[in-house]
Amino acid sequence: MTRTKSFRSLSSGGLLLIAASYLHIRTQPSEGRRAYENRLSVPFTLRVPLGRFSLSDRNLFEHRLRHPGGDSNRYRNKLQLEHAAKMGSQTESICGG
Repeated sequence: MTRTKSFRSLSSGGLLLIAASYLHIRTQPSEGRRAYENRLSVPFTLRVPLGRFSLSDRNLFEHRLRHPGGDSNRYRNKLQLEHAAKMGSQTESICGG
């Protein structure tokens, strides 16, 4: 299996993070058979501070070009609430989502 990846990101003051990536996967599952896939992904995260909490909404759009096989689209979402907690001399982030 061969993987090639390219990645680019853009941030707006820590509140919005937008990225784009391209992934090429080439496999040879058996002798004489080859398959490849090209993935175009655009993840973006919106983060909103809410006092001592932080709310983040992560979204991922992905378009997969597969050969052999059909093309497909995916959308994934993750909503997360974070709170910083002090444990000894370290501050840890506790997440739920």
